Amino acid sequence: MTGNEEAEVVAIGRIGVDFFSDEISRRLKDVRTFTKTQGGSVSNIAVGIAKLGHRTKLITRVGNEPLGQYLIEYLRHNKVDTSGVVIDPLHNTSLAVVEVLPPSSFTTLFFRTNCADLYLSLDDIPLDEVMRARIVATSGTSLTYSPARETVLNVIQTVAFHTASKPLVVFDIDYRDVLWDSATNAALYLWQAVKMADIVFANDQEIDVLSRLCPSDHIVENILNGRCKIFIHKHGSEGATIYHQGEKVKVSPYPSEVRSTNGAGDGFAAAFCHGVLGGLDLRECGQLGSAAGAIIVTRTGCSEAMPTLEEIESLRARYK
Repeated sequence: MTGNEEAEVVAIGRIGVDFFSDEISRRLKDVRTFTKTQGGSVSNIAVGIAKLGHRTKLITRVGNEPLGQYLIEYLRHNKVDTSGVVIDPLHNTSLAVVEVLPPSSFTTLFFRTNCADLYLSLDDIPLDEVMRARIVATSGTSLTYSPARETVLNVIQTVAFHTASKPLVVFDIDYRDVLWDSATNAALYLWQAVKMADIVFANDQEIDVLSRLCPSDHIVENILNGRCKIFIHKHGSEGATIYHQGEKVKVSPYPSEVRSTNGAGDGFAAAFCHGVLGGLDLRECGQLGSAAGAIIVTRTGCSEAMPTLEEIESLRARYK
């Protein structure tokens, strides 16, 4: 993406460096070697969408240290516009360390206390560029602390209540219990974003968190009674269900051998957004997302695992 091209997608929020265990099926306490890569739900989605051929810009903060420099270089290598990445002189880059014990144990240790991306401010947001995008993507992890919380909610609200044509707000709940002081507070802030978003992604645990403020049997109804047009309930290896204006679309999973589930939801969201940008119907968007997730779980690393469109279509062709 060159400086003269406007972004189709603007992603706002969490970024960090992930250290994935190189020693598959070994407990984290015993692991000696790791692979460094870029992580963070929103930045993973940004890389995923860019790899699918869309002009994508990331707005976030990184530390003024080697890991922050690494992330900027990594994003540029993956064709993500980094002109919105602010180098924070006071706070370090977020870190995560990931255990890889297939098929179901992928413990992640987060180091996000006072990390740079949580200090994202409204001064960092070029609202005129945001409003010219087709999609604005963000996630619930940025709502855990101030000032990122207020910044992200303000951007979502500004876009949602704009009277002229506006971008679609895509919100991935991305709930991590260890990053919140309580599930009740999480529900309070997550609901604010959900009710202003156009497209919402959630898994079973995230729906359970929302149910703290809304009866569980009315969750979907209440989400779609806001501004949300499309709600995607992700079921992991069981596929997904898409809800839209009374329509309920079941998305089938693709067979895969699980190496690591980290990043699969981000890849699903990226490929789904690719379908939306291409004007595809909901079932096609969902199947693109399902195929992307099936590819990612066979790999380790989140952004590293994001597939190309050719890889997605190759997988789908095998199961037609």
